[in-house]
Amino acid sequence: MNRSERLALVDHDDPVLPLVAQCRLLKVARSTLYYRPAPMSADDLAVMRRMDELHSALPFY
Repeated sequence: MNRSERLALVDHDDPVLPLVAQCRLLKVARSTLYYRPAPMSADDLAVMRRMDELHSALPFY
């Protein structure tokens, strides 16, 4: 069972088994339950796209 499947098993509203115990039993870090990835800005995406274009055109640099 991979990490994403184990995270899907965590029940946030379980009155009997707290999140700490669930995470310990499933061997996942509690911080992964609360992490929300930040969206990439349009400027960052444009810079990364340009870097990719340059690397594809001139991979020896």
